[in-house]
Amino acid sequence: MVSLNPLARMNCILTDLRASIDAWCQSYVDAFSSYEAEAIGAHWSFPAVINSGDRTVAFASKSDFNRNTDALLGFYRKVGVASARRHLFDVFSMGQGMVAISTADEMLDASGETITNWQASYVLRQRGPSWLAIAANANGELAAWRARGTPLGR
Repeated sequence: MVSLNPLARMNCILTDLRASIDAWCQSYVDAFSSYEAEAIGAHWSFPAVINSGDRTVAFASKSDFNRNTDALLGFYRKVGVASARRHLFDVFSMGQGMVAISTADEMLDASGETITNWQASYVLRQRGPSWLAIAANANGELAAWRARGTPLGR
């Protein structure tokens, strides 16, 4: 049996970690593309916070989060979002079962053309075999919609 050197072993661990976070990202955008607030909320642990422009919104429960998500999905429908795409940039381990990630998010119309895109960041914690978000920074999304003349919340 060949044993891996410590650096090779660390690369395997990081590759496995990145693969599991990538799977969370894909599942999350699939939930957005399905327009199901419950499916989106299933990717979060509560309480949770979202930094949004000059305010930070705390969600004590999944039902609070789902109400907010329903409003966001209404906005997406209004501007013609048919699906979402996400690319995972960075994964930073914050210790056992906790990571910070940065992503590139893209909103697509029914023909697959990009409506807008932005960078986002999340803090995820592992609960059993699953990763769940506990915090997000939505500043990139707010700026992207504002640049298109369709700010969120109006």
